[in-house]
Amino acid sequence: MDERAYDDVVIGGGASGCVMANRLSANPSRRVLLLEAGGRDSHPMITMPKGIAVVSASPRFTWRHPVSRPRLDRLDIGETWVNGRVLGG
Repeated sequence: MDERAYDDVVIGGGASGCVMANRLSANPSRRVLLLEAGGRDSHPMITMPKGIAVVSASPRFTWRHPVSRPRLDRLDIGETWVNGRVLGG
């Protein structure tokens, strides 16, 4: 068997991805790979309540998705959706 072969690959180490990888790996005969683009969530700004402003503005900790929503009074309203980019979401 190839050392790099996996039975399951979970992409995204957010809350649900970590749970899924944990449950799949409960079976010792299965090889599970969890892929996460971000780092660990051990930075002090992540655990500090007032750190949310620093964390949400930093591309190190978040994915930023610019989107636009059409409205009747204006053609294009821009906004940014932010998702966590650390292990655990």
